[in-house]
Amino acid sequence: MYNIHLTMDYDDDDKYRAKLLNLYELEVYNEKVILKKNEDFLDKFSKNEELQNLLEYISEKHILKKDKYLGLIILLAYDYLKLFYPIVIQLYNNKDLDKNDINQVKNLLH
Repeated sequence: MYNIHLTMDYDDDDKYRAKLLNLYELEVYNEKVILKKNEDFLDKFSKNEELQNLLEYISEKHILKKDKYLGLIILLAYDYLKLFYPIVIQLYNNKDLDKNDINQVKNLLH
């Protein structure tokens, strides 16, 4: 599970990296933990059609291929994480996804 009790208020690479580690509940980078948490996230929300569509949309726009895992990786990147994080919180809290949040993420591509 990702840490859903953060404030995504980074404005440089160092602060982003610290927030990303906090998201994974890590103090130092650990690829195995990160991969496992990403896979767990995708498994847990595999039936959420809005999320699945968003992941495919993002990956298709960036790499011209619908790939949910790569879509997640892109959404965890510097430019997207601030906007994607509220969606993560909504998912873990079993709430309907806010269309405005989804549209804000998509609008970064335009």
